[in-house]
Amino acid sequence: MNLPFFFARRYLFARKSHNVINIISAISAIGMAIGTAALVIILSVYNGFDSLIRQNLDDLAPDALVRPAEGKVFLPEGEAFDWLYGREEVASTSFVLQESVFINYEGRQDVATAKGVEDDFAEKARIDGHVRVGEFRLRHGEIPMCAVGSGLAGKLGISPHFVAQLEIFYPDREKNISLSNPAATLHSVKTRPSSIISFNADEDNRLILLPLDKMRQLLKYDEEISALEVRFREGMTQREQRRFIREMQEHFGTSFRIQDRFRQNESLYKMMRSRKRPSS
Repeated sequence: MNLPFFFARRYLFARKSHNVINIISAISAIGMAIGTAALVIILSVYNGFDSLIRQNLDDLAPDALVRPAEGKVFLPEGEAFDWLYGREEVASTSFVLQESVFINYEGRQDVATAKGVEDDFAEKARIDGHVRVGEFRLRHGEIPMCAVGSGLAGKLGISPHFVAQLEIFYPDREKNISLSNPAATLHSVKTRPSSIISFNADEDNRLILLPLDKMRQLLKYDEEISALEVRFREGMTQREQRRFIREMQEHFGTSFRIQDRFRQNESLYKMMRSRKRPSS
């Protein structure tokens, strides 16, 4: 008989059931079984979270995000950008200008994250599957339009079926803030909601997507952007993506930060790292 099984049978199933060794062995076996079952359940839950998070990030978050190491905006030009645009690994790139803003809709106010995107953003980010109300569009003829997160829309009563416009405010960068009349130093643009979108609770409660030129008009920028979104070609493995992101960082140098999907969300990234970190 196998030696470990011999000892297990000897101490778990001895004739004298009142033997203290039998009792201790049984308690130990039950404790290990409960601990193992709990560990399996926890890992299964984390795997479920992982799949759900990846699914939500697939459409909105790009495969790689290029941001300036210092400051908020930059001009997307130079040798590194020319190198990136010509790579076969890159399926598409998108200019983004994003900032925290103050919004007003029919007398109801809130703080939101306005993200200015290019007109073909829906094709690159596959927004259609996340539209809950209305039709995603950034323009109706010459009229600028926007998409609003479902949580934010619920708080302010925003609906694409209404004719009311959403007013977006941001402090004028060319003026000093007036303490006596702060409203005088605010710059604003107006846009009509075209759709209500939903990705995850965090994005839904704060996100507004609007045309890039309207965002530049609000912030008074000409060609500057706050980030460059990069989406890779279909079929690239995780290892190939990580290798290419490292190559991107080498070409862009210390002036830029290249972030993969998880590093674009620090809290999510820390949670995923803690799940994958082996126990000591």
